[in-house]
Amino acid sequence: MSAGHELVVHHIGGRSGSRDFPVLDKFEKDILNVLYDADSSCVAEAESAWQASKSKTIVLPYCILDDAKKVNFHLNYDPCTSSVYPFNERYADYYYPYKNAGFDYLFSETVRAEKVFAIETRTLDDITATEKIPAPDFLSVDTQGSELNILKGASRCLKDDILALAVEVEFHPIYLGQPLFGEVCQHLAALGFDLVDFRSNERYPLRGKFGFRGRGVLTDGEAVFLRNPASIKGDALRLNKLAFLATVFSRFEIAQLCFAQPGYKPLPTADTNYLRFTARLRHAVEALPQRHVRSFAQVFPTYAASAKRFAPPSKPLLPNSFRSSIIQSLRRVAAARWVFHTLGDARRGLKSLAATGREIRKELNLWCRWQTGIGLSPVERLFAEFGMHAQFKICLKNRLIDSQHQNAVPEAVPLVRTGVSLN
Repeated sequence: MSAGHELVVHHIGGRSGSRDFPVLDKFEKDILNVLYDADSSCVAEAESAWQASKSKTIVLPYCILDDAKKVNFHLNYDPCTSSVYPFNERYADYYYPYKNAGFDYLFSETVRAEKVFAIETRTLDDITATEKIPAPDFLSVDTQGSELNILKGASRCLKDDILALAVEVEFHPIYLGQPLFGEVCQHLAALGFDLVDFRSNERYPLRGKFGFRGRGVLTDGEAVFLRNPASIKGDALRLNKLAFLATVFSRFEIAQLCFAQPGYKPLPTADTNYLRFTARLRHAVEALPQRHVRSFAQVFPTYAASAKRFAPPSKPLLPNSFRSSIIQSLRRVAAARWVFHTLGDARRGLKSLAATGREIRKELNLWCRWQTGIGLSPVERLFAEFGMHAQFKICLKNRLIDSQHQNAVPEAVPLVRTGVSLN
């Protein structure tokens, strides 16, 4: 691989060897994983998780924070909840059913500190500056409340290197003194990062009565941020990396913005798959027609038409005589409803079964296209070739939906009808 062309992925809070960047087999050889966890006893476990991977992995037993200092580290009953912040006992009764595994995950049990010990901290900026560790292109942080502190200690990396982030955030102070989502979002927005996705978690405030479980409380989740392409000036490699990262997270329009930036150029190095993919993606996107779905102003060409779209109809949709007949018919149906009750239940069941069948048919259609390459656009064929199934489904589904709303005959989308790769 060409020097500096690897895609560097850092994950802080990688106890079990986890990372928040998707595993895509075709690109793993291009990736350098750098995993951190404050508990040195889990290093061997994290290393073993990546032994069979094509990517190179480094595991470091460092507690990352906003400064070099000594802090108390709370090693909890469930070590995945360990933090430099103590648990907030206000949330002791919170729980959630654990991944359909047959038990409840109760905070008073799992976030209880087993041991508290002093630990030295370091910053991400210091590690990448003083050790032979490349700065991250993608950074994920899952550290139970200290995420903003870590980001403050990575100011140089955020300015010069990082292109995308996945950050665990909280809406409730599960840990005493921790920053919440708004502070994290505001901090990254000031540095040129846009929030593009959020996957939420709901927890229940008590283990209530059986048979009366409703919706949980929105407590935490994972937020994904991408750098604004306009903030990258004349750096072709970083624009290619950002275009690839945006595509991996299915933000295809952000990839297009990267392609349109001054200074962008393809870098199709022979030994780096993600750069070859991105160069071919740009070529495939250029072959597509412009979007032809009508805009709001085309449907409502004047302000009066726009404002009037909420107005109630000026006269009844049906004359009174017709309405009376319909009401009488409905009354007769209601009077005899008990006769059809059982048949009605069966009909509803059949409708549900038919709806399920339609969904299965849609998935089979997608799978057949994925396997055969028939009727795919150049972009969809490229996703299939590189094993990017999630991106393939989103791209194809959205194209099929949009094609139903085209108000003009656009330039035909070039389709790949054979298994031949695009070059």
